Amino acid sequence: MITPVAIEQRYEQILHQNMEGVAVVNQHLQVRALGFNALNDEQLGILITPWFMNMMLLPADDSHWDESLAGTKTLRQLPSGLYEFIHGWDAELGGYAICGLFSPMFEFSDQAAAEKTAEEVLLALFDSQNYAPTDRQQAVQDQQNQVSSQLAKGSSAQQGSRADDVAKPTQQEVEHPAKLSRRQFFTGAVNPVRNRSGSAKSGTSKPGLV
Repeated sequence: MITPVAIEQRYEQILHQNMEGVAVVNQHLQVRALGFNALNDEQLGILITPWFMNMMLLPADDSHWDESLAGTKTLRQLPSGLYEFIHGWDAELGGYAICGLFSPMFEFSDQAAAEKTAEEVLLALFDSQNYAPTDRQQAVQDQQNQVSSQLAKGSSAQQGSRADDVAKPTQQEVEHPAKLSRRQFFTGAVNPVRNRSGSAKSGTSKPGLV
């Protein structure tokens, strides 16, 4: 089992061996692994480094997350929504999966701001009040509501069949969840799944939907 202490030690090593003098490093920040609470048989936490902040998923003891999985995607359902993680591999830590939050980290003025944001994200992830459907799911729901209304007015059985059809998620929806910018991630503008690849608000802001 990978431990938070082992993660911190490994990324401290990476920082000093590989990242010294690299432009993306925020010199005001340190490596810190926060959370890593149980998510079914796995563990979910947040890794802060001077050059990124990621959600990090650790495998169950009996899982075989080997190097062959690196680069592949996996989905996890949390109370706040569906999240896409990418498998990674480290020769010392072994297998893990990440979901990016911030990179680089220059919007954080100090370690306290980065850790506060990470702690708020961890709370929001497990808060069902932050749940909202993806754009695709909302469209399906709207269509279902419309069909249900028609059925209530005595629509034909053919329309009932249509209601069954629209309730089914597409294969593309399962394999490619909708994308979300980090700004939307922290302001709660839209739903959670999704790749955090856009700009983000200050590290001291309170996340809404995540």
